[in-house]
Amino acid sequence: MQVAAPIRSLKTQIALVFGSLVIVVVTGLTVVLGGMLSTRIRHDTEASLRLMADSVAATLQRNLSYRSKQAVVMGQSESLWIGGLDSPPAYGALRRIHDYQPENRRAEVADLQGRILAAAPRHQIGQNVREREWFANGLQEATISVQSDSAVSHPRGKRALGPSAEIFVVFSAPVVVKERTMGAVAVHTSWEWVQSAIEQYLPPDAAELALDVVVFDRSGRLLHAVGPQAEAMRAAGQARPVTGPLPSSVRWTDGLDYLTALSPVK
Repeated sequence: MQVAAPIRSLKTQIALVFGSLVIVVVTGLTVVLGGMLSTRIRHDTEASLRLMADSVAATLQRNLSYRSKQAVVMGQSESLWIGGLDSPPAYGALRRIHDYQPENRRAEVADLQGRILAAAPRHQIGQNVREREWFANGLQEATISVQSDSAVSHPRGKRALGPSAEIFVVFSAPVVVKERTMGAVAVHTSWEWVQSAIEQYLPPDAAELALDVVVFDRSGRLLHAVGPQAEAMRAAGQARPVTGPLPSSVRWTDGLDYLTALSPVK
């Protein structure tokens, strides 16, 4: 059966996996100066945070959509799979998507039983991924999932930037040949591309402003953080703060109040 990946379904996947993206600023604005701030300065700061949060969330959404569509196009390219999931064209396609983007740690295709028949790097061949979320869902539709996997190798001798080095985003999709689903293809990516997407919006004085950008999943788990407090947030088990749609002062795990802006990835 031919399986397509409608845009609405993809957006739903993104919303389900990534509950929100949060920006936090920690300065004398809310901790030291307290009530000494003028209303105008406060409003200007809140507006800047909200704009940055919305911009990073939109960029993250575009990147997620693009990478998911890459997996969909690969899965629906019959010429790659017509000779078998382990054919030279299949391996060549996996190797190219792995080599072209350094943050792609692994690209692989599994048959209907979950056996990996072709992969880049090759050492994954023969493993069974039947229990993996990306495989079970990827047989049905384009899927974006978050995987914590210490076994994922780094053949380039690199590790993901940021504190979430062992958390990966997996993009998977059905492999379809002559309207029959033959298996699922998946690309495992590190958070390096997220790091780059976030950093382009940080001002030059982000460190002085103690500006942090944090990504949480739908359950409130911290997935990735960029900024001076990133390591401390992860060590403290920081959960997504409870805040409304507008920027406001919110108490975080360390007991301090931070000016916080939240923007959903949708």
